[in-house]
Amino acid sequence: MTVTSPPYYAAGSATTTTTVGSTTVGTSVVVASASTWATNEGIYIAGAGVAGANYVGAVTAISCTTLTISPATSTTVASGTLIQHDDTAAFQAAINALTTNGNIVVPNGYYRMNAPHPLCAAKYTRIYLGYRILSTSYPVPDTQGLGVR
Repeated sequence: MTVTSPPYYAAGSATTTTTVGSTTVGTSVVVASASTWATNEGIYIAGAGVAGANYVGAVTAISCTTLTISPATSTTVASGTLIQHDDTAAFQAAINALTTNGNIVVPNGYYRMNAPHPLCAAKYTRIYLGYRILSTSYPVPDTQGLGVR
């Protein structure tokens, strides 16, 4: 299985954008550029989570430069706040879908992992990495025991 294909939707993009104007608590955010976004991709918004923690969710719709997201943000953020792709849920969903001795193919790209939970894989899972996994909020998940090559 390939992590960038449906139903996983990893972006593999190192592109970042910022909020335009103040973004209030809710399910929509206006960004400077939505050109690298697609529905179902994970999203990270600095400081928009509970009590100002970082927000990690999913893009459910796109209209021009407005991204509809789920779940709702919990904290209002200022104009210029960092927004980037987040591929944690895509990788975990692909891992969860594997049977013992399964393989995940990761095409060339930059994959961001921002969720606080480490990726968990069954014994003998192999993840064939192309390429770079970036982590901004948390350490890159420990790949020991995942069979990463």
